[in-house]
Amino acid sequence: ADFQYSNNVKWKIGEHVLDGFVMDIHPTSAKVIERFQNGKPSVTENKPGKGTAVILAADAAFAMKSPGNDFMEEWTLKQTLGGLESPYSCPNAIVYRLAAPEADHYFFINDDEAKSIDLNFKYFEYRNVTDPISGETLKPGSPVELEAYSGRWLRFEK
Repeated sequence: ADFQYSNNVKWKIGEHVLDGFVMDIHPTSAKVIERFQNGKPSVTENKPGKGTAVILAADAAFAMKSPGNDFMEEWTLKQTLGGLESPYSCPNAIVYRLAAPEADHYFFINDDEAKSIDLNFKYFEYRNVTDPISGETLKPGSPVELEAYSGRWLRFEK
């Protein structure tokens, strides 16, 4: 129904004051999962077919543009994953996974100075790790070096 900046009128999730955009949503078929302090829906869920669609009415992306907004990071993970746990984690970089039958491909984004990061797995085991661009081979479980303000693609062979 509306898209507005939350600093004009304070919007809260629990006691957390939002700093960014919010949507005033009016669900028709979605279930309201959580509400803002003003009673309006902050999270909705709809289950069309086999999937699940979650709408966050708070601007999670804007709130997490810089590290340090622990509340929004935890809130977003809770609302989007529900009771599920991510099968991998990388606390110091943004990482995306593309699964394939013979290898998983991980794409790292580093919006910071050069650093060495750890990619941790709960359930996956890999035989080999290679950088498809440079041809470099890495030992599974070893730290990943990321250049400053850059990205990296690694292939993890199953």
